[in-house]
Amino acid sequence: MQFGGKRALVTGAVREDLTQAIWAIDNSKTDYARETITEVIDKIKRRNKLVKIADSSEGGWETVSNMESNPVASNSDDESKINKAESRAIRKRNAKGKKSASKKANYSAPTRADINDKIDKVHVMVVDRSSTGEASVPSIPDLSSQNRNSTDFIKDEYNCSIDYLIENNTTKVSSISDSDNLTNDYYEYEQGQAHIIVKDRLKSHYSFWKNIGCYDYILDTILNGYKIPFYSTPPSICLKNNRSAIIHSEFVTEAIHDLLIRGLIEECEFQPRVVNPLTVSASDGRKKRLILDLRHVNKHLWKSSVKFEDVRIAMQFITNNSFCFQFDIVSAYHHVNIFMPHTEFLGFSWRHENTEKWYKFLVLPFGLSSACYIFTKITRPLIKKWRGEGKQVLMYLDDGLGTHTDEETCKTMSNQVRQDLIQSGFVPKNEKSKWSPMKLLVFLGYSIDTNRGTITIPNERVQKVLKTIADVEYYVSKHGKVHARLVASLVGQIVSMSYVIGNVAYIMSKHLSIDILSMTSWNSCIVLSTESLIQIKFWRENLEHVNVKKFSSDVSCQSVVYSDASNTGYGGYVVETPFNIAHGMWSECEASKSSTWKELNAVRNILLSMINVLKDKRIKWFSDNQNVVTIVEKGSMKPELQDIAMCIFENCLIHNISIDVVWVPRTLNEKADFISRIIDYDDWGIDEQLFMYVDSLWGPHEIDWFANDDNHKLTAFQSDLLELPDTLIEKIHLLPDLLTENSDLVKNILEGAKRRLSVPIKKKEPITPDMLSQMFDRLYCENNLYNQRTISACLLSYSGFLRVSELLNLKTCDIQFFLSHMSVFIQKSKTDIYRDGDRIIIARTGNKLCPVKNLESFF
Repeated sequence: MQFGGKRALVTGAVREDLTQAIWAIDNSKTDYARETITEVIDKIKRRNKLVKIADSSEGGWETVSNMESNPVASNSDDESKINKAESRAIRKRNAKGKKSASKKANYSAPTRADINDKIDKVHVMVVDRSSTGEASVPSIPDLSSQNRNSTDFIKDEYNCSIDYLIENNTTKVSSISDSDNLTNDYYEYEQGQAHIIVKDRLKSHYSFWKNIGCYDYILDTILNGYKIPFYSTPPSICLKNNRSAIIHSEFVTEAIHDLLIRGLIEECEFQPRVVNPLTVSASDGRKKRLILDLRHVNKHLWKSSVKFEDVRIAMQFITNNSFCFQFDIVSAYHHVNIFMPHTEFLGFSWRHENTEKWYKFLVLPFGLSSACYIFTKITRPLIKKWRGEGKQVLMYLDDGLGTHTDEETCKTMSNQVRQDLIQSGFVPKNEKSKWSPMKLLVFLGYSIDTNRGTITIPNERVQKVLKTIADVEYYVSKHGKVHARLVASLVGQIVSMSYVIGNVAYIMSKHLSIDILSMTSWNSCIVLSTESLIQIKFWRENLEHVNVKKFSSDVSCQSVVYSDASNTGYGGYVVETPFNIAHGMWSECEASKSSTWKELNAVRNILLSMINVLKDKRIKWFSDNQNVVTIVEKGSMKPELQDIAMCIFENCLIHNISIDVVWVPRTLNEKADFISRIIDYDDWGIDEQLFMYVDSLWGPHEIDWFANDDNHKLTAFQSDLLELPDTLIEKIHLLPDLLTENSDLVKNILEGAKRRLSVPIKKKEPITPDMLSQMFDRLYCENNLYNQRTISACLLSYSGFLRVSELLNLKTCDIQFFLSHMSVFIQKSKTDIYRDGDRIIIARTGNKLCPVKNLESFF
């Protein structure tokens, strides 16, 4: 339908709403589906009514256009409204003159934003970044002129009209004078007597921050508000609210009222410089959160990196049987004020009873890209203070954790941290803070048990993943496809558990990510690949079994391997066994592959070649390609590389191999590089037909000696270097009519190998303490005087440097025992030049090889 030169695309809007409703029904979001279908019904009813009015009115669509400002209701006032609108339409048409009914104005797509030209376009104050380490800012073009990405999956958030909210929203905003129980007193809040106001609390405790040694940038932020780090001025703009805000309109109205009475926002008499969309974050029935969509503003901010202290840092502090406490902060972001001139860029609008009102945030809002950075920087002085006092405390944004091995110390530390938070102006949240020492807690979505020394994923998160898997499998079995959004949710949940379940979370979800990447919209449906279905089955069967991680694990390695690849082939070796060298050549097709493919394939081929040598071991694997390190651990979004990574993973799993791939500079990998460049110029073979002819004359042949992976004619073959497959011995044992290992021939070969490879005994070789220890263990027997004499003679000769002649000439009277030593008289010796006097002093050691102890036993 069309009117007033404008076309209302009702059909497209209805189709979009019905698509959203179908998605909501498929995902068991019945409330959202019911709301969306109700909207569709209302739109259709309204459209039909407008069509009827246009058809029955002399003014046609001009009548509809003139009465758009007055909502059409089903009551007795309709007739008078329609008559008035019709009269205005006829007068307007007569004034313009008659026009052809078929001539229509060109359609102009409704803009997503209206630029407010009335506001003076002065430049925003550029923040001095010298105090934050951002002294020099490169010249960056204005990002607001760039086109949006065609794969922006949330673009339709902006396109939802607010009209139906005007008709259906009957929620009224209570005035600030309502009897809301608010207080600035923390102790009233702690006792549950009132809700606390957090605005300006940090500023009112400015002296505390100054006393703990905050640097000037943080002190200025606390005193004057956060100066948003603009590098260019955001253009003045007015954006419509997102669809999620319209759907949850009642919540938005209540949230705005709550923000007003707490002084976190203020109503504006004039439109702010930038009017941003509102959006609502609500998932799985959890607490809803009002967010200011600041994507327009964020494009003009200087981005600074910040390091968060997550559960990995926490586990560096927590040990077995240690005690912990945790805390949370009420409305953490809202403690931080915004520099007043910059609040003009944090505006938004909301309609109350058909009246558009303007607001702006006075505190740090959810949605500002630099919010995490500035909040973390503000809390760092507290962390510095606590750690300087020897307290093991960390904070991840507004979530805090402290730990100590002693319960009483932990309790004292907990009280001091709590007191510091209150003195700083932060308000600890009563419901989430647990100040009493405990050994079992949930921190940042991980369950930590210090009694057992384990960290696990809470059962709620595990069950959520299993439910998502069940939903995916249901849609696949029923429809053969599933929404990309649901699969992405599954991948995100699995990857978020990687700290506990390890890198398997990445590599065993990579095919799912590849399937998601092939889609252009979150609402698209995916036909999952066979590999993705296998990965889903893997998680359904194994998630609960891998849900545990010990505080400490054995990170030592039992074997070290180096590998490398060149344009002609690959090579690698095991450090401990110099005979275990693997080498192979690339085919013409393989030689044209990327260097990453060659290096990764080298790891796979060498692993398979040495699988019997490396099984049941922890391996440190060195490669000079950094991509290999990441791909072996996490997989790759390129299918051919992911297949190789999966082969490595599966073989390590089957043969109980733990592989840790580490990057090493090329200069430290020269031996593997040399092996990879070896070219066998005698690498030739006979034609397949010729071999079949020879085999028919003198066959069957069972072992192909001096062959390799490229030219072997039989499954059992052997090369001078290890190649694929390294299964010659196993295959020989499986060959028919061959002698077993118990035959005389095999025994003779084995004995010959022992004599050939064993180290011969050298009679002149120096005696070592290990030899004496072996001799003692073999000869010692209580009450055996003969063996005791041999032991004593050997130990006395070794410790006293006695020659055989000197030992044989010793008499009982020549030996004297003392508490700490014994004295041996030697009247004359060939080695007198090495002695001082005619006596040898030998100390008493007390262990099993003590010559004094053993000689006393012999006497």
